[in-house]
Amino acid sequence: MRLRAIEISAIKEIGNIMASSYVNAIASMLNMTISVSIPDICIDMVGAVLNVPMIRFSDVGDKVLFIENKFKMSDNYFTSHILMIPEMSSLKKILVRLGLEV
Repeated sequence: MRLRAIEISAIKEIGNIMASSYVNAIASMLNMTISVSIPDICIDMVGAVLNVPMIRFSDVGDKVLFIENKFKMSDNYFTSHILMIPEMSSLKKILVRLGLEV
C-alpha cells in the first residue's frame, strides 16, 4: 500500500493526538510533567516494524507500555496499537509515583 504525503501527515497527527492523550492522562494521574516528542510512522511487515525500535532502544530498557485502541467508524471497525518505551530512569520515576517498588 502506498500512502500519499497528506495521508501520512494525517496518520502522524492522529498518532500524536492519541499518544499525547495517553501520556497526559498518565502525567495527570501521577501529578507529573511529561513531555512528548512528535511520533513517527513506519509502514511495513510487523516483524520489520518491531525490529527497528527493539534494536534502537534495547540499551535504554526492556520494558514497553503497549496500548491497544479499538475504533468504530460507521460500520467499520479497526484496531491500532501504540508502543511507549520509556527510558529506565523515567520508568523508575513512574513506578515510584505509583507506589511500586523499583
